[in-house]
Amino acid sequence: MNEPITFDAIPIKTERGHVRLPLPFDPIQTWGRATRHYVTGQIAGTDFRGSVGFQGGTAFLVLSKQFREQAGIDVGKAVRAVIAQATAPAA
Repeated sequence: MNEPITFDAIPIKTERGHVRLPLPFDPIQTWGRATRHYVTGQIAGTDFRGSVGFQGGTAFLVLSKQFREQAGIDVGKAVRAVIAQATAPAA
């Protein structure tokens, strides 16, 4: 597993109502090419496991409603994230 990456980002809502946290780095350049990039860490101080999504040249994490409520995350308000590449998907 690589060193954790710490960043601040603003969750955004898509036209379809999904909430995404844009990544300020390219996971392919950082971690190499992979079928899927799994991550682990914390977002807004709450444990997080998931995978990176890609669309339109942007990499992001999808933040479920349940996770946002648990972590106290509001769309449009910056959060601190600390994530690292995980070796397997969340169980």
